[in-house]
Amino acid sequence: MVEKVLIGLVVLGFASFLAGYVWNGVTAHKRRLGHQEAAGVGREGRWRFRGRAMGLSWSDQIEFGELKRGVRDGSWRHSVRLQQFLLVTVGGVLSILALTLLIGWLTRPVGLLVAVGLVLYVLVQLGRGFGRA
Repeated sequence: MVEKVLIGLVVLGFASFLAGYVWNGVTAHKRRLGHQEAAGVGREGRWRFRGRAMGLSWSDQIEFGELKRGVRDGSWRHSVRLQQFLLVTVGGVLSILALTLLIGWLTRPVGLLVAVGLVLYVLVQLGRGFGRA
């Protein structure tokens, strides 16, 4: 019974994690890259861009403070970007923690003790990071 619940949580978390990326891929639109972004693309090679450089609008980083403000003031309900990041973040954390507990459950008793300790540690650290943001 416990295995089925944990497998369901892993699948649900992974599905929501992927749904955020797919949602972004469907809704992303191209925008003109800034000078620093375009210059960073060819930094390794010896060639340069001429003309317009285009890229997707997905920003690959977000701060806990931005997520915290969005959740507290309710702006996540109107911001597609925050909804996508929350879906990816919550899904990723849920799937990783559920998978850790599943592995611990299957290798009990020592594995379960280690898994529960690891999950509690991660949750405390995430709570501290979210609280400080």
